[in-house]
Amino acid sequence: MGKNYLKLISKAKELHYNNITKLKDKTLFHILPPLPKQVKPIQKIVLDTISYLNLPFYENAITKEIALELHKKMEPGDIIFTRAKWHMNNIGIPGFWKHSVLFTGTLDEIDKYFNKDLQINASQIIKEKVPKAYEYMSKSLKCPLRIIEVKRPGVIIKSFEECCKVDYLAVIRPLLSKKDKFNAILKSLKHFGKPYDYNFDAKTDDAFTCSELIFKAYKNMLNIELKEINKRSIISPDTIYSKFKKEFYTPKNQFEFVFFIDQDKEKKIVFQDIKNFINHN
Repeated sequence: MGKNYLKLISKAKELHYNNITKLKDKTLFHILPPLPKQVKPIQKIVLDTISYLNLPFYENAITKEIALELHKKMEPGDIIFTRAKWHMNNIGIPGFWKHSVLFTGTLDEIDKYFNKDLQINASQIIKEKVPKAYEYMSKSLKCPLRIIEVKRPGVIIKSFEECCKVDYLAVIRPLLSKKDKFNAILKSLKHFGKPYDYNFDAKTDDAFTCSELIFKAYKNMLNIELKEINKRSIISPDTIYSKFKKEFYTPKNQFEFVFFIDQDKEKKIVFQDIKNFINHN
């Protein structure tokens, strides 16, 4: 099993500076065999090491000032896709989009969005049902906490500005009731603090990847199909994006397009329309 990981690192180093996103049409899900329930330390170290490798002096295209403007377009329950150039973990993850995030909003923004229409006290429900997440979201920070995502530490809550430190970013909005969106946020917060899923198996609840968290949050609300690869049930950001792309102009569509930030030939950011988002590779 260890040879597979050594081969992956060797090939990743060879391809990194060309920013190629696939290894001979194989993804990490194809290359890495299913892991034992207790992940061996060497395998976790290798995957963590790959995720940390990037160009340290590279400045992402989306600035804090742009992020503050983007925040005005967001609503609780929105799904965010991101891609950062020159990250080693671009290699082996299928599709253009490499990370997915769930926008929750701050506790105050959650109350403002849900309370009146649903006749509830949303933040109080969060406090009662997921006190650990509530306590963390209540922290007085320079950058308010507005998103929940999965990275190396596991399921974490962070600022929207931090999420926007990337080069490409897109947002889609589930065409669901506010009740469903609140339940999705509540379900995601229940997993706060759980570890990263190094086995990439969406059918387990003890650990998560970024897209697994969104899948579980919107389970039985959004019809997202898992893929069976290497004896595991897999989901990636591309799975969700592909569903959007395939169904947007059909009666099956379950999303609204919010915005897509691309780059022009001069590497400057540009807002693209739905057509460019769907046709982007």
